[in-house]
Amino acid sequence: MEASRWDRGLPLRVAAVQLVAVYVATQRDSPRRPLDLVAVALLLAGPALLTGRHRAPVLTLAASFAPPALYFALGYRYAPCMIALGAAMVSAVRHERRAAAWVTTGAGLAGYVLLGRLLDRADGPGPVAVTAIAAVLALVLTAGEVARVRGQRTREQRRARIAEERLRTARDLHDVLGHQVSLVTVHANLALRILDREPGPGDLERVRASLAAIKDVSRATKADLGAILTTLRAGPGGERRPPAGLDRLDELRAQSAAAGLAVDAVTTGEPRPLPSAVDLAAYRIVQEAVTNVRRHSAAGSATVRLGYGRDALDIEVTEGHGLAGMRERARSVGGWVRVSAWLPYGEAP
Repeated sequence: MEASRWDRGLPLRVAAVQLVAVYVATQRDSPRRPLDLVAVALLLAGPALLTGRHRAPVLTLAASFAPPALYFALGYRYAPCMIALGAAMVSAVRHERRAAAWVTTGAGLAGYVLLGRLLDRADGPGPVAVTAIAAVLALVLTAGEVARVRGQRTREQRRARIAEERLRTARDLHDVLGHQVSLVTVHANLALRILDREPGPGDLERVRASLAAIKDVSRATKADLGAILTTLRAGPGGERRPPAGLDRLDELRAQSAAAGLAVDAVTTGEPRPLPSAVDLAAYRIVQEAVTNVRRHSAAGSATVRLGYGRDALDIEVTEGHGLAGMRERARSVGGWVRVSAWLPYGEAP
């Protein structure tokens, strides 16, 4: 179990609280033995044992019974000297040593009672006191169980967030590579077709333009992948910076125009800043739709309509002939096609 800074400082905090609590509680008059250096050593021994709670939680718990048992058996004044023991019990349960923690606690209580009998102390714990101590120990173990369940739930939520982040990153990689590689393929094919025949002066300029477009697309792909990798390096706790959004729609249009597909953008309603998840989803939907038009349709133009409503963003992408190419292909197998999306402005869960 990974130890946080707060957790690493637990023994010192327990030592301070235990010393203060015992000192305050023993200021009243009592026939029992007052505090001395031996008592202070016993009060510090419990917190010192807590340093081993991660490596050997059950052994630490068993050893933690000795200081308070000796404290009471030696006749010192009654005081809350079992704070370190409680921390060891909770730690053992949280480290999934549940059965061992309960058994060790029962054995420790029995050992304390037996020690009192062996020392033949007249003021040793009676049945009522032993029952009360057992109830307190059971309550502490129950608190440990609650802490264990909460910790387990937190770890499961963290794993779910990591899995969701990985899935989102995989989608980003798919979208980036699918779109950009498609553009590179279009420009490379154009250049190869020109070079396969006897190129003229104008054709050489077109080849040069295609190569320049491939260079620009490659640079944009590198930037997108760099942003995604930066997110991965930052980890699940780092701030996520989406590699794209609708602010890059003009760049997408320019890339598509260079590949032979003119994309018009029509906006209705009042544009507004979008939540990052909605902005990224909207851009990826448009990007994928435009890429599919270019791949599966012979149309030379497409239109992207963005409708900003009161509660959501409407997206529709149509080619120059109303997605005729894709629609006919879908009809040939008894299906239908419509590229549209409705994205509420609220943050995605």
